[in-house]
Amino acid sequence: MKIAIQTEPTAEPVTLLELIDHLEVVDPVKNEYLEGLITVARRSLEELTWGVFVTQTWDQWFDGFADPLKLRKPPVASITSVTYTDSNGDSQTLASSVYELGD
Repeated sequence: MKIAIQTEPTAEPVTLLELIDHLEVVDPVKNEYLEGLITVARRSLEELTWGVFVTQTWDQWFDGFADPLKLRKPPVASITSVTYTDSNGDSQTLASSVYELGD
């Protein structure tokens, strides 16, 4: 199984202003550094938990069909598409009516 991010988050779970308020930091020179720390902290926790904290899009590949296919970045809000390579080597898109996002 392979997994890769397709679309990075557009926002972080904690804003710069929330972090500044929490740390009681008043030095605007440190803002860029603090923003970087927010991203690093989120990514580290996502890797540790195999989950996500903000909306993002992931691609996941499997070696074959299994019942069920387990998605590795919960919580999953939706599935954009399911594609597979058929016996002729052609890419096919699975109809959304034949799969569901379960608990």
